[in-house]
Amino acid sequence: MSFAKTIQNEQGVVLITSVLLILLLTLFGLGAMQSTTLQERMAGNMQQRDLAFQAAEAGLRDGESYIGGLALLPAFNDTGGLYTPVTAGTTPRWDLVDWDAAAPNFFTYQAGDLGATPPYPLPKYIIEYVASIEDVADDSEAYGASGTKSDMLRITSRGVSPNGRSVLRLQTTYLR
Repeated sequence: MSFAKTIQNEQGVVLITSVLLILLLTLFGLGAMQSTTLQERMAGNMQQRDLAFQAAEAGLRDGESYIGGLALLPAFNDTGGLYTPVTAGTTPRWDLVDWDAAAPNFFTYQAGDLGATPPYPLPKYIIEYVASIEDVADDSEAYGASGTKSDMLRITSRGVSPNGRSVLRLQTTYLR
């Protein structure tokens, strides 16, 4: 008789407790999944940004190689990727260039070490003639002898990631 009485007194407390425990574990699992998905997206975005950075860096090196290989500087006439800087207080030259134009108002990376058909746009760059400068105090090894003039150039390169969502610009100043 006591056995039958015990069965009738139980009201499903264990069932309710186990359902609540499963619901709680499900919520923890969904939160962990959401956090993992977010971290995976962040890692993917960093990878895309890194590829855009490497492409822009390749464009800078290509521009330096181009300028370094010339016997004489070409005419900087604001066409074909060779520019004079804009006046102070106005929009910088690299923001005025239409990087997606069909007409070549920039240089395109030509080194070829990205493969025959890379999965993303080739890096593009422009070269600005900044100034002719002279080391009158003879305090720099970059100029050589006192009175030697050097040309200061600014190279701005634009790299795009394979998915096209990350666009990065880098600049360097080049003395020649």
